[in-house]
Amino acid sequence: MRNIITIFAIGLASFVAAQTLPKVGNPKADAFIERMAQMGWRAEGASLSFDERTLYLSLCKPPRTVCDLYISHIMNDNWPMPTRIDELSTETDEWSPSISSDEQTIYFIRRDIVGEGTRKEESKSMIYCAHRLPDGHWQAPEWMLISNGKDSQLRIYPDNKLLTFYSMGRDEDGGRKETPRCYYVTKIDKYNWTLPALLQTDPEQIMTPVKTLTGKVIDHTTKQPIKAQTNVYDVLTQQLISSHSTDEKGAFRLALPVGRTYRVEVCKDGYSKEYIRPNEDAQPAFEQVELTPQLTLNVRVFDKDIFTPLYYDLTITNDQSKEKKVIKGQDKRSSIQLPIGREYILHLSKQGYADTTYAFDTRCDVLTAQTDVDLYMRSGRVMTLLQAVDSETGEPIAAQYTLCSYDSQIGDNGDKNMVYTDTMLQCSQRYHLFTTAQGYLFYDTLFSTLAGEGSMTIRVPMMSIRQAATVQLKNIEFEFNSYLLKDESYDELKRVAQLLRQNPTLRIELSAHTDDVGSADYNLRLSQKRGNAVAHYLIEKEGIEPERLIAKGYGKTKPLVPNTSDANRAINRRVEFTILEL
Repeated sequence: MRNIITIFAIGLASFVAAQTLPKVGNPKADAFIERMAQMGWRAEGASLSFDERTLYLSLCKPPRTVCDLYISHIMNDNWPMPTRIDELSTETDEWSPSISSDEQTIYFIRRDIVGEGTRKEESKSMIYCAHRLPDGHWQAPEWMLISNGKDSQLRIYPDNKLLTFYSMGRDEDGGRKETPRCYYVTKIDKYNWTLPALLQTDPEQIMTPVKTLTGKVIDHTTKQPIKAQTNVYDVLTQQLISSHSTDEKGAFRLALPVGRTYRVEVCKDGYSKEYIRPNEDAQPAFEQVELTPQLTLNVRVFDKDIFTPLYYDLTITNDQSKEKKVIKGQDKRSSIQLPIGREYILHLSKQGYADTTYAFDTRCDVLTAQTDVDLYMRSGRVMTLLQAVDSETGEPIAAQYTLCSYDSQIGDNGDKNMVYTDTMLQCSQRYHLFTTAQGYLFYDTLFSTLAGEGSMTIRVPMMSIRQAATVQLKNIEFEFNSYLLKDESYDELKRVAQLLRQNPTLRIELSAHTDDVGSADYNLRLSQKRGNAVAHYLIEKEGIEPERLIAKGYGKTKPLVPNTSDANRAINRRVEFTILEL
């Protein structure tokens, strides 16, 4: 039995040695081809992809007598048993495969029987090529017109343009029809080639230079390699030239013929994308690409009209699970983690502003691990009707309105007397309304608009000018424990001066009041000085006749509310005027 095994082993070794096994230049791939031969397969050609991860073979396994085309993809540094490429293999021989560097076209020799069943039956070795379809399969192989039926030993070079082969019986052979010689053709376009020419120099000298782009793809978060896709585009035409997958270690190797401008897209489902723009020179280049599975979105929200940053509440909903994530506006900036590959709805809400919705689609190109996004909210609008009425009868009267917000005037109707006016105001805002009407005392008030969008009416009660009418002046402020007027007092005093100029016979008493802090005598003297200060301003700055004004201080003798709190004391510290004569 041992002798039989020994004889078998010697015979198998002799059989392998008798074959001229094809070589591809990769030690592991060449060892794999030898191992296939030891298992009884006959190898009639092999071609290794440019990234050295796919092996294309012409194999025949007894008892079959013809060769078919096979493919094997390396996995974990090992070559598994090859798989027959059914789209390319027939009942006749296919051998001498050669794969283009972009793996989009395969070239091979096929044995064709011409004149089968006749006395002129002849076996020819024809050059065929097949192009890869978008789904990864191969289209039906096509006979190449450059073939004369006596061709062998194909090779397509990395520039995907130069094709060499051996052939017999061509005119250039000078009648030596049985001597194979090396020829070359150059690709003109996808389907056309130059006429075959005898190769008389090193093919590398006539091949278009090729730039080798290698790289590795890793996860931005874990820094571990990931398997991704590389798509090569022509920048000028936007045409997809080739598409490749990286290996399990995230590595890729591409051949880019010099003379074109490329854009390499690196992508993976559920991850961001990255684009590489290789230089146009022929120097090898290496790129480490980081793809992220989630996008960090730094959100800031601004008022659409005045561009000030806002605090806000944010609700996020995704298109798949419909889950909601709510972020309360504790800050003017939020950082949100969004898994890539979904569409999100960002719903912004804030009191005084219209609810705002944004769609954010991470299924499109996401090129960075994080990005800053500025969003805008429009303040809510309240249609506000201003209507002046007589304080006694309630009848509407014609008046003039001046409206202010944020210490700035936002609108008035000038010299026009109007029974009412409407205006669009912001939600949840405080406004200062000043109203005047002929024959009436001016009205000065603050009001707040609605929290949500809608409409509201502000009725302005106007008091007619009559003897003994008392008007409390708002915004008359003094320095602490002093009778010096603050600047914010002047607008109100200008309105008093305007009233006096419109009614030249009017005489008024300016009365000043204090809270209960301090002695009665001190408060009486302080209030008198404050009343005098108001009268002095109207006389000196506004030109009001002195005889039309009487200033009097009442100290703490006439409180409006009990002096039981700071808020009440602030109410009692006031300046009023009372009409003495019409």
